[in-house]
Amino acid sequence: MQTDPKKARTPAKNTYYDQPAIKPPDWGWAVIGYLWVGGIGAGAFVASTLATLRGGRGDRQIAKLGFSISAVAMGASAPLLISHLGRPARFHHMLRLFKPSSPMNAGVWGMTALSGMSVLTAAANLAGAGPLTRTILALAGLPAALFVGTYTGVLLGHSSIPLWAASPLLPAVFASSAMATGTASISLFAEIFSVGPTTARKRLAAAERMASAAEALALAAWLKDTGEFAKPLFEPPLKDVFERGALGAGVAAPLALPSTRSSSLWDVVKPMLVLAGGLALRYALIEGGRRSSKDPEAYLEFTSKPPRS
Repeated sequence: MQTDPKKARTPAKNTYYDQPAIKPPDWGWAVIGYLWVGGIGAGAFVASTLATLRGGRGDRQIAKLGFSISAVAMGASAPLLISHLGRPARFHHMLRLFKPSSPMNAGVWGMTALSGMSVLTAAANLAGAGPLTRTILALAGLPAALFVGTYTGVLLGHSSIPLWAASPLLPAVFASSAMATGTASISLFAEIFSVGPTTARKRLAAAERMASAAEALALAAWLKDTGEFAKPLFEPPLKDVFERGALGAGVAAPLALPSTRSSSLWDVVKPMLVLAGGLALRYALIEGGRRSSKDPEAYLEFTSKPPRS
């Protein structure tokens, strides 16, 4: 049966016959959860290492809590990643070869290293190890924590999806968000269970505020650099999740809420908002990437631009 040329649908301009030029990622809540708890684990380890280096009695109590949170978070990240991979053997196969040029392979190795170091460092702190042992373990695990907090942005940036690959600043967004959520997780449980003196908890809250400010700057710079390719984040249904959840609840509100000298309800509300905002950010980025990959005009526009020098 011959198609009537007059009734044939003409593809939109600059598209690949109205079909996605690249395959959308099949990443669901397992990956979103993995990115979220992995960032918390990495950020909590870095914050706890800083508290260990400061060395005060209250700081040691904060560090003990933080390393425990890091161990739990990293322990939860592995099952989430394995759930996404489908079979535990796939996770094992990635560990049979160390390939730094592959962000996924390097990420699995980094996550495995941080998981081991966080458990070891948490155990040493809980067992009352001496200050030299605690410091050595914390510093030994610090490179892995910094890597895990950052590499997810590198992993996404190595794709061909415009939203993820348009700007080299995405790793800075993930790194600052990891520090914000990791510090917030320690701050939340420290306030709930009154861990350490008030002065130590207030120092932790100040560090959380600094991390949120860094995240705000990183997001602003990344959005400006990404330009038109960030469009999926500002269109329904992601518009509310990104603007009200990630930007509003996760960054703006914690920075705007008052800071008090004594413990108050705000010291519980602010870290909860940061944690919720961190989850919203990762959901918006993953789902936004899926929508970006289905936009043939965006992909063809992205690939037509000259590479960055």
